[in-house]
Amino acid sequence: MIEELHEKFKKYGASAKHWRRKCELLLPEIERQRIWEKKGFPNIHLYAYVLEGMNQNQVDESLRIVRKIEEIPAEDWNKVFPNVLESYYLFKTLDESNFGQFTFYYIMVY
Repeated sequence: MIEELHEKFKKYGASAKHWRRKCELLLPEIERQRIWEKKGFPNIHLYAYVLEGMNQNQVDESLRIVRKIEEIPAEDWNKVFPNVLESYYLFKTLDESNFGQFTFYYIMVY
């Protein structure tokens, strides 16, 4: 019984982390489109707290990381990933295509 409860707890915890990361990846597009306003929330922090339980620091850190990734110059990007068929410009084109699921941060993480 103890081992079964322990295994369930580990499984559910891993699942929770997975879904939290997915929510974090959605935040930049939620911020860009100001979805929290359209859903009646005064700010993105309250939106993320009520719907996902994220605190202000988690929201701010997720958005900060996205901004930093988006600021990487193309030449630096291609120096770090020289043998990748998909170039910086492909990722930026997808990011700017207005397909919400293709934010630069999302593409980088996945």
